Amino acid sequence: MKLGTFRLARKSAIVLTGVLATITGAALLIPHLSNANAPTYRLAAVERGAIVSSVSATGTINPITTVIVGSQLSGQIIEILADYNDKVTAGQILARLNSDQIRFKRDAAKADLDQARATQVMQEAKLAETNLNLSRQVRLRPTGAVSEASYDAARTAALVAKAQLEVDAAKIDQMDAVLRQIEVDLANTDIRSPVNGVIIQRSVELGQTVAASLQSPTIFTIADDLRRMEIAVSIDETDVGRVKPGQKVVFSVSAFPGREFEGKVKHVRLGSQTVSNVVTYTGIVSIDNPNMELLPGMTASVKIETDSRQDVLLAPNSALRWKPAGTLSKVPAVWILGPDGDPKMVPVRTGLGDGSVTEITAAEMVREVIVGKKP
Repeated sequence: MKLGTFRLARKSAIVLTGVLATITGAALLIPHLSNANAPTYRLAAVERGAIVSSVSATGTINPITTVIVGSQLSGQIIEILADYNDKVTAGQILARLNSDQIRFKRDAAKADLDQARATQVMQEAKLAETNLNLSRQVRLRPTGAVSEASYDAARTAALVAKAQLEVDAAKIDQMDAVLRQIEVDLANTDIRSPVNGVIIQRSVELGQTVAASLQSPTIFTIADDLRRMEIAVSIDETDVGRVKPGQKVVFSVSAFPGREFEGKVKHVRLGSQTVSNVVTYTGIVSIDNPNMELLPGMTASVKIETDSRQDVLLAPNSALRWKPAGTLSKVPAVWILGPDGDPKMVPVRTGLGDGSVTEITAAEMVREVIVGKKP
């Protein structure tokens, strides 16, 4: 072979080798670029477990019964015998009003009653005298020793004396009633507790004058038993249909962070309240407070457990919300990765939800669901 021909053949072989290398490199690069452009997804596991559906609300802790102790009389407070947090019993004297004027009225009423009774005794004697005179006139009348006028006068005097005695008896009853009323007022100068309980509020000070005119002034507020209390919670109208008596309640208060207390739904009041076009209903939750830790007026964050499921499939709520762009779905569904790496829709039936996960039922096995795309 000539030298020129050999060089030409060698150059052709080098060019062919370069072309083959370029083609091979391009073939290796195409799949790599394809994988780089393929979308990647964030996946979340679908697990079996328990779920509790609840209604969240806030409310205020209150005693079951709160009694306001007032005064039926006006007067000056001269003695206070109970204070905040004192345990009291029914009938116990809590405070006293100045009773001097009422005592004077009582003494005067007693004197008037004694005078009326003495008058009655005098009238009884007068009635006896008139009856005696009448009987004498009756005996002498047939003999003609007395005139008809004398007889009529004696009979009239006896009737008048009898009527006057009845008037005196009525006056005695009236004065006795006045005296009893004054004694009741005197007894009311001692402010007594109507129930057994604990004083949670005192509204007067020593020496203060209370005026009982159209409304009885508040002197003390008593809670009957702080070991059993209630929470009045505001329930939204969208949730009130799920709240039933007897449901378990878990609540917390700011005074004990990280600690949960339990109670039960007692009932839901039928009357509604509307504030800024928001309709709410008041639910009453019964709670036990054996250690007296929960105090009246505390704000409670309440969760009412309306339903629960055990050993069910739980999918993140974000999986139920996600779907590929441009996809329309009229039924609840989750999306999984298909064999080709593309999203595949799996229709599901949803059940209970707790705000983060939802119970699902699917016709095929679902282990991981797409919750979004990776950035």
